[in-house]
Amino acid sequence: MRVRPATPADLELLQHWARQPHVITGISDDDWEWEVELLKTPEWRERLIAEVEGRAVGFLQIIDRKHH
Repeated sequence: MRVRPATPADLELLQHWARQPHVITGISDDDWEWEVELLKTPEWRERLIAEVEGRAVGFLQIIDRKHH
């Protein structure tokens, strides 16, 4: 497994994942505004894509609440 930063090139993938029923059940159907948020890189947040053999399999967001 490899973890890499999420980028604007991941926009369609993240939008697709966000529309999946199991994702909506787990986190809500709120608009994450990926078009805008993927362009931001604040030091207190990381947005990552997990890949296995070059295939994206998951998304991880790390937020440092002490500095947010």
